[in-house]
Amino acid sequence: MVFQNSAGSGAGSWASISAAGSLGGSHRKSTTIGDKVTISWTGRALYLYIVQDSGGADFTITTDGVTKQFKETCNERDSVHRQKGFYRVPICLERDLFDGPHITVIQSVATTIQSTPTAPAFNLYVEGHVSISGIRTKPASNTRIINTTGDSWTVGVGATTLSNSYVSLLVRELSRASKQEWTLNNKAASGAAIVNTDTNNIITIFEQIVSSNANAPNSLTIQSGVNSLRSFGNGESAGQFIGYLRTALMLVEDIFDTSEMKVVVGTPGFISSHFRMVKMTYFNTILTTASYSQGEYELAVRLVRGLKNQFPWLRIADVYAAMNEDPKLVYPNNDPFDLGLHLNNSGHGVVASPYIESLMS
Repeated sequence: MVFQNSAGSGAGSWASISAAGSLGGSHRKSTTIGDKVTISWTGRALYLYIVQDSGGADFTITTDGVTKQFKETCNERDSVHRQKGFYRVPICLERDLFDGPHITVIQSVATTIQSTPTAPAFNLYVEGHVSISGIRTKPASNTRIINTTGDSWTVGVGATTLSNSYVSLLVRELSRASKQEWTLNNKAASGAAIVNTDTNNIITIFEQIVSSNANAPNSLTIQSGVNSLRSFGNGESAGQFIGYLRTALMLVEDIFDTSEMKVVVGTPGFISSHFRMVKMTYFNTILTTASYSQGEYELAVRLVRGLKNQFPWLRIADVYAAMNEDPKLVYPNNDPFDLGLHLNNSGHGVVASPYIESLMS
């Protein structure tokens, strides 16, 4: 079973902060060394939700009396490029424990960098946690169920009708080839990323994976990257993006029996260069506001392709290669104000192809 909960009990000086982007609409913040959060949970794996902050704290994790260190920094492990305002950032705390009751204590201990000279030395934010127990989920016998996760591309934005979306095309082709009807559970949400990059209450792709457990799908697809790598506010680097995606795949591995199902991750898709924008910050001061470089974007694509080395059960849909940097696949589309962010009908058709190939091989 998979349980998603709010933060555990706290000891010390914790403030409750309301924020729509946080799990449950709020999170708890500590600026005092020694403050603790205690999570009593049952299972074999535990993930924590935090807010990623430019002055993030270091903390220890003690489970059943065994302590280890964890530095709350960007997944790219580059403190200079820490960025604030990322909500529901998932961190894997424990995996492969005995499946039973545990007590995990998170305690703030120090900091490695201050966000500004006048700011608190560190901020430790706790939003909630996900615990996983029981046997890994397998598809039921004689079922044909596919769960799709992602952002507005997977929702079908840009297509003239939902029947022209890449997800609909994929399901129709699976049904035709197998001569059996497939059931689609489209979990995608417009604006979604693996983490929440603003204060909107958007269901993240990480949460979409969590909710997919109830469907016991035969196949699961994950399409992400555009909302992470394209931003006029807090953008993610390629390193951050792949770190978040790697955590999401660890979650998949902990929830599902990946030997009994097909899991496909799509590379970031091609979008107009107009949208490849990022602001990098250092001590909360904007350094640059410039086009996200083609090289950085392509680095994210290469990193996704390389995930197969860490997760041998994973299949890759090379969406970027299939699109071949063709602007006619994103512009014009069904949104007259889009300027090349979403797929048009032709683009949806092209994106469906690597998914079909990956799932039918």
